[in-house]
Order: sequence, then C-alpha cells, then structure tokens
Amino acid sequence: MNDDLASRLLAHARRRLDRHGEALPPPLDQLFRQVRDEWLGKIGAGGAEELFLGPWGTPAYPLLAWIAEGCLDPADGPPARAAAEGMLASYLALRCQDDVVDEDAPAEWTYLGAALDAHAVARLVEAAGEPGPMLALWTRLTTEFSAYALHDARLQARPDARWDEGELAQQGRKYLPMAAPPAALLLRGGRGDQVDRLVDAVVRMATGLQLTNDLRGVGRDLRAGLASPYTDAIGLRPGLHGEEDAGPALRRAVRSGAWDRYLAHITGALRDGVAALPDLPGRRMTDHLQARLAVLEEHRASSVLKAELHAPALVADLELTRRCDLSCPQCFVRAQETHDAQLDGDLLDEILVELAGYDTTLHLTGGEPFVHPDIWRVLERAGELELRRVVINTHGAALDGGALARIGGLPLPVKLLVSLDGPPGVHDRTRGERMTRSALEVLRAAPDCGVAAEPGSLLTRELVAFGLGRWSDWIAARVGERTGLALWPVFLRPDGPAVDGVSPLDPGDLADAARQLAAMLDAGHDVVVADYPPINPLLARLGVADRKLWRCTGGSGRLCVQADGTVSPCHPLRWELDRVTPGRVGGFVARALAHPDARRMAARDHEGCEGCEALAICGSCQAVVWGRLGTRFHRDPDCVEARAALGRPRSGPDV
Repeated sequence: MNDDLASRLLAHARRRLDRHGEALPPPLDQLFRQVRDEWLGKIGAGGAEELFLGPWGTPAYPLLAWIAEGCLDPADGPPARAAAEGMLASYLALRCQDDVVDEDAPAEWTYLGAALDAHAVARLVEAAGEPGPMLALWTRLTTEFSAYALHDARLQARPDARWDEGELAQQGRKYLPMAAPPAALLLRGGRGDQVDRLVDAVVRMATGLQLTNDLRGVGRDLRAGLASPYTDAIGLRPGLHGEEDAGPALRRAVRSGAWDRYLAHITGALRDGVAALPDLPGRRMTDHLQARLAVLEEHRASSVLKAELHAPALVADLELTRRCDLSCPQCFVRAQETHDAQLDGDLLDEILVELAGYDTTLHLTGGEPFVHPDIWRVLERAGELELRRVVINTHGAALDGGALARIGGLPLPVKLLVSLDGPPGVHDRTRGERMTRSALEVLRAAPDCGVAAEPGSLLTRELVAFGLGRWSDWIAARVGERTGLALWPVFLRPDGPAVDGVSPLDPGDLADAARQLAAMLDAGHDVVVADYPPINPLLARLGVADRKLWRCTGGSGRLCVQADGTVSPCHPLRWELDRVTPGRVGGFVARALAHPDARRMAARDHEGCEGCEALAICGSCQAVVWGRLGTRFHRDPDCVEARAALGRPRSGPDV
C-alpha cells in the first residue's frame, strides 16, 4: 500500500465518517464526532499504512481497509461505496460497544452504537440489492458475534482462563459483522452460494489477526487484569504476573515449545483464511496475510534469540527445609522459631517453573537439603527446566558414592559446598563426631563422579588466628589436591551464647583476614569470602582486582525463598519481600525485586554509607547488620574500624 493510496484511503474515510455524522440527530452527532476524532487520531498517530494494512495492524483494520478500498475505484460504483460505508458505520458501532465494555466509556455511547448499526444495515441492504437475504445474514452474524463476544469477555475476566484448540479456532468470531459488507457484494453479484465460504474465510483470517494482536498486546492485557490466549499460552496469570514477567515467561515458553505452538495457531489460521477466501476483486487481503506470515517468522526468530540471550541473571537461594540431622549451635537456621518448616513438592515445582524464566543459578540450602524427601526430584526438575546450574550447601554425611554418581549424571552443572569448619577439631566439636571425615570423603570422591566440590568454612576469629592459608593447606593434604575455599561470616549476635571455637571477627581480625586472603589470591589460590562485602574495600586496598571480589546482589539479582514460603533478599536475611503459596507463585521474582526494601538494598542506601568511596564494591551486608544490631539499612559497625586496623601491624600468622 503506497503512501498515496494510504492518504486517499484516510481522506475518504474522513469524508464518509463525516457523512455518517450528518445523518445522526443531535446529540448523537456530537458523540459520533468524538468517536470519529479518537479513531482518526489513532490513525494519524500510527500512520494509515501501519494501522490499516501493516503486518501488525489490529484485526479490524485490515478487514476494514479491504472493504474501504472499494470506495476508491469509481468503476465499482454505488454498491461498493455503500458496502464500504456500511463497514465504516458497523466498525464504529463495534468500537462504541468495546469501549463501553472494556474501557469504561460513557454508557450513552451504546445509543450511538445502536444508531450506527441501523445506518450500517441500511447501507448494506442498499449494497446487496436484496433486503431479505441481507437482513437474514446480518441477523445471523450479529447474533453469533454477540454470543461469542460475551463468552470470550467472561473468559478474559477469569485469571485461570484456558483456551483449548476449539477456543483458539473461534477467536475470529469476534469479527463476524466484518463479513457483512463483502457478503453484500456477493449477493449483489448473484453469488449468494459463496457467502458461507466468505464468512468462514473471515473467521479464519480474523482468528490469525486476533491471536497476533493478543501477542502484541500482552502488556496492555496484564495492566487491565485480563487473560488472553497468549497469556495463557506462555503461562502468565493476570493478578499474579505483571508486564515485567513477560520476558521470563517468553523464555519458558520458547524452551517448552508453547511459543511455537501458539505461533502455529496464527500461521495456520492465516493460511486457512487465504485458501478459503472467495474470488473477490483485488489481492489486497491476500497480500496482507502473506506479509503478516513473513513478519511473524521474523518475529519468531528474533524472539527466540532475545529469550535465550537476554534472560535476566538471577541467583535463587532455595531453603528446601529447616530440618537437619545435626544440631550445630552456630546455625542461624536452627535458631528460627519454625525450625521444622519445609517446602512441599508441588510448591517447589511451581517455584522452579517460575525460576526457569531467568538465567538462574539455583542455590539449594537448608537445614540439610538432602534430608528433604523431594531433593532428587528438585534436582531432576532443575535439569528438565534448563536452569543454568545448581549449588548445594551440605554437610555431606548423606552423600555416598551412589549419590555422587547420581548427581554427576544430572543434565546441568552441580557444585557442592561441603561444610568443613576450622581450625582442626572445631568441626567435629560443633557438628558431631566423624563429621570432618565425612566431609573430606565427599571432597575426595566428588571429582571422580564429575561433580565439583569445595569446602565451605566459617570465617571466625579462631580460623584467622590459625591462618587461612594454613587451613587451605591442611584440607589439600587430606583431600589429595588443592580445592577452592568458600568462607562465610558468623551470623551470631554479640550477646548470644558463646560457641567454642566459633567467634565473630572484630575489626582487627577482619583486617588480618584481608591480608591473608590477598596473599592467597596473589599466590593463585581459589578463595572467596561470600555474603560479606565489607571485606572488599580492604582487599582492594591490598591490590586485589575487582573481578576477584564477591559482590552482594541482594535486592537486585538475588532472592531467597525461605522454607516457610517467605521471599527475602538472601538466605540469612529474613526480611519479607513477598510470599509464595500453592497457586500463588507466578511473578514472585518481579514482585520481590520491586519491593521498596529490595530497591533500597540494590541502591546501597544505608545509613552511614553515604558518600563512601567503596560503595560500589561494598554496600555493607544487611544480614550481618541485622544479626548484630537488629536494625535495617545501616553500615556494618566494624567497617570503618577495620579499614583503620588495616594500617596497623598484623597479628595473624604468615600465609
């Protein structure tokens, strides 16, 4: 459709709409002009080319343009012009009805719609030249349209709505009145036997057009709280999901095949419509449908790439259970009032499905994850859903050779973080006799099963005094090779009960730990302090590169689902950002990350951190602050003192 033809079509539509207005008595003519100006304004904003016949044009516009085209050819004469005017009047009548139903337009618009309908019937009868057959057809089309449109509106209002194959094939019935103008021309030409074929073609074409429209209008539908065939196809639920969930949902749908199945409905309907279209003058509708098919294929290819290459990164702590077969006195989970809380299988599956929309690193923790009855189903499901990888915190006592081999056979990378606290003797004393041996056996056997494993130790005053490098050497001597080493802070209140061999760091200890870590990293050791960013400014001053510093992404790219269903910024931090329950999981990631507390954490907006030159690599650990001070959004109480202590002579051992 060239620009000249588009301009002529728009100009003619304006004239014919004005003519409709002249036929209406006051005050209906005023209402008509309001509707007309709104419609023409949208055309002016989007361009006649795109809104009438562009590949993404909404369903009514291509059908409307198909008939309005008859006004432009003088050879078609008065019948074609009458059919086109009837189409314009009928279309605007439907617009009035839709706006009253869907957009809270004034109820008085229904009167305008009735008047336009009457005008449309008069012009269509004039076009057909046979009042009886035309009126019978109009009655049939509008009755069937009204029944299906009401059914579909009720379906859209249900958050749990489902569109099966039959429902999808009927979407074009919402445009049945659009078949009346070309049918009038068939009746005029003595081709009444082709009317049913025409109606079928319009339903099929409009089905493809409507399903395309739903695909493009997903954000609008979610804002309005409406379901649609597309939201159903990719697993979005109004009231649960928002616009920000559309991208992750598309990624899930691409991986599951639901995306291709939805597009197959569109392309099948459009091709069926082309095949069923009666032999009417002009190829405009056929050309349009072919163009739309080509654009859909391009859209499919780009959407698949976008879904896979631009998935938001997410670290998801999943506290499967707070139950454990040990009773470690230093465990912050054991101190919870609901220490027996546990996520059940069905809820876990819903959570995993939601996480599959992101580029998710799944961090399974507890309690002890391997006491959960569904642990293997969780791991297998994570593989089926193609999560990026899984990291598991475990004491290791339940992992024999068979279990390690089973983990190694999973279709995604799994890393074990095996609890092993030092200095020597502390682990058995706090966790139980022979627990050191169990941990070392797992660290030795895991690599032979194709499973990555490294020890995870508490960063305590006692361990710093013993020496972090010395502790790493001690482990390597017993495992047979040097492994990585993960260190965590101690989440204990200063006034809490003392645990023999497990003492939180003071500023001087933290400075000594930073010196030792910097030396280990400089020697090429794989060691990281996780969940404690206040050590980063100290390491940076000692020359450690930014890429080796652990970053806290709590509130931005990290969330935790606690065993009681609470969604929090991370596992040690119990601030509630959202809550998941069976059937109410969808969209929890986006909702939690939009919570004001999450946004404040992501912005590092903590009291005492304002203007700090190390804010980008630190930002304080709110889990430590909460555990030690019982307050929110505050800097770590030791961070300034630790930096001062870094300049004093160290008291820890050589590395």
